[in-house]
Amino acid sequence: MFGKKKQTSIGDPFFARVEQTDIDLNDEVIQDLAEKSGVSESWPNVSLSGLQQFAAGLVNDVVRAGDHDLRLGDVVYFTTNEKGRAEPTGLSWEKATLTAGFENIVVSTADHIFNDTEIRQDEDMTYDIIVEALQPLMDAVLADGSLSSDDLPDLPSEEQFRQARETGEVLTIEPNKFQRTTIEVKPPVVQAVENETSDKSHEKVVTTVPVIPKVVEQPKQPSTVKPTVQAVVPTQDNAEGIMTESDPTQKLIDRVNLAPSAFELSDVKADLPAEHPNYVVSRLNADKAKANDFLNDTSNIYTQKIRKAMSDLLKQQQAKTKAAVEQLRDTNVSETVDAQMKEERATEFETRYAQAYQAREAGYRTAVEDEKCAS
Repeated sequence: MFGKKKQTSIGDPFFARVEQTDIDLNDEVIQDLAEKSGVSESWPNVSLSGLQQFAAGLVNDVVRAGDHDLRLGDVVYFTTNEKGRAEPTGLSWEKATLTAGFENIVVSTADHIFNDTEIRQDEDMTYDIIVEALQPLMDAVLADGSLSSDDLPDLPSEEQFRQARETGEVLTIEPNKFQRTTIEVKPPVVQAVENETSDKSHEKVVTTVPVIPKVVEQPKQPSTVKPTVQAVVPTQDNAEGIMTESDPTQKLIDRVNLAPSAFELSDVKADLPAEHPNYVVSRLNADKAKANDFLNDTSNIYTQKIRKAMSDLLKQQQAKTKAAVEQLRDTNVSETVDAQMKEERATEFETRYAQAYQAREAGYRTAVEDEKCAS
């Protein structure tokens, strides 16, 4: 049974082990997710791709469906040496908790490493050491195809990490795809390309080439929390009507992010004794930190709901567009034009005939009247 098997080794050069988990391994939904992701075969040792798929499934089917967080456990990363033995990398995602705002295992691991209090207080733990420890994990998920470069975390700068250490500020770690934005959108520019078609007609063909706006990297701002809501309105139409992961409009929707205002924390250390003069400030800091966590979790939940609503609306609009395009493609234009021309010609002939007949009849009556008057 899942979770009760003897620990099985994994041949992957880089893998993870889930320790001290709180999830119910006997739950049918969790067992089904474990089997689909392949982690049940070697649990608690899991491949990176299996862990990513399993965690994403838990977020969709358990966390969001049940509207509550789920503590996964301590995720410890290992490498396999030349003798096939597991060696710890020193990198871990401790007290891993899955929330509605979960992106992927690498982003969550980086978020834990850069914001963990014990790591920040360790003077020997430098910024370079942290980045060097994360790099093999990022290389491994790219190598096995678990994630793309856009899914990898956009790491803070060394200066941002230093300031966060001094102020206690929580650094926001997000995927690279959230840092990409289109800064300029211009209407398509039509370029004329003249081609000679044949010796008889010598007609010129004009080809329109739309100029696509460039996507550039925007410099990441320091991680200060501001009461902003980033919203993107799709500006491109997809005539095919089928939404894929590379759909530019869907990428814009994925960038929607709600950033709530956070309570400012003072520089007073946490967990001060009661006799300390700053004890009250210390306790207020703890309460503010909990409130900030609640605000972040809530904003993540509503961000996901907004993205889903916009994605559903996008699918509906694309389906309508696709139906209209298919109807146009199925229409026999030549027959439609021919029928319309025949109808218009018959109507025009009847109209002209009636006008000519009335004119002749009027001329005839005038001539008859003139004859009568003359006689």
